[in-house]
Amino acid sequence: CLGLSMQSGEILLGMINDLLDIAKMEYGSLQLQRAPIAAAELLERALRQVQGLARERRHTVSTHVAPGVLLIDGDEEKLVRVLVNLLGNAVKFTPTGGAITVRMTPQGGELLCCVQDTGEGIPPEAFDRIFEKFG
Repeated sequence: CLGLSMQSGEILLGMINDLLDIAKMEYGSLQLQRAPIAAAELLERALRQVQGLARERRHTVSTHVAPGVLLIDGDEEKLVRVLVNLLGNAVKFTPTGGAITVRMTPQGGELLCCVQDTGEGIPPEAFDRIFEKFG
């Protein structure tokens, strides 16, 4: 129970921080705290926050971090939140017993991170709204 409470608290804190970051972005005051980060550790931190719900829904979660993807330069907390949001959506919108795959591969000096699941996907009528604030 304590572990679940801690995990839920981390998720709630992430949501609050997301809202604060949106406000900072709108006012042009968002500051990134860039530092070298181990890509595998970044993914592991994000997975820890969604693993309870994924296990509860009997999802299979697999990860593939390409060889040679060791360090990236970025804001660790914000990148973990982005991954948690992507993974959380995959967990929520994948039917029970589904599969979620996360891949990290280098691409042109950057890190490409793909989250794929066996859910229905975003309906075409929602495409125009997916990048709107709270869309």
